[in-house]
Amino acid sequence: MMIRSDDNLRFSFLFSFIRGLNDAGIFTLIKHFPSHPQIENKNNNSERTEALSYYSIETLRSNAEVFYKLIFNPYIDTAGFLTDHVHIIGWGKNSNLPYTVVDNGLERLVEETKPKKNFLFTPISITDDLCRLSIRKIKAIYCNEATINKLVDNSIKALKSGHDLILVRHLSLDSARLFFNTLKS
Repeated sequence: MMIRSDDNLRFSFLFSFIRGLNDAGIFTLIKHFPSHPQIENKNNNSERTEALSYYSIETLRSNAEVFYKLIFNPYIDTAGFLTDHVHIIGWGKNSNLPYTVVDNGLERLVEETKPKKNFLFTPISITDDLCRLSIRKIKAIYCNEATINKLVDNSIKALKSGHDLILVRHLSLDSARLFFNTLKS
């Protein structure tokens, strides 16, 4: 949950929310690092499409400050964060791809945005749904072989980018089996 406001208010709200979850015995991951693309609803129905969002590294550095304050806070338990598929302006030939699927993209972004101090642990990083990146229509849960191959390719790229885990959802059982079998081979 994010609110669009100043960083101190956002931090205070999120800190209290996470602390409440921790008090109830729930461990948290924070999303979306470092920012979230704008979502547009076309035709006013259940079909959602993402508007690609382009950010400067300066904007992402500013957005990331709140995440780092939460992730490395000794008074709350957070294991890490989920990323989102945003584009970074000025990253050269890779600027046409989200940083989540560029070799070392996440590692580079963290290096360019993290505070200049050492932390006791490395947070877990998980991609946001790779189906949203690979499949243009969310309702397309029954995937053909070409779509599955694109999803597998994006999964491998996300791991090379520096993610620890990938999130894949919106697949039928048959499509999920095809995905995992293709990924294994």
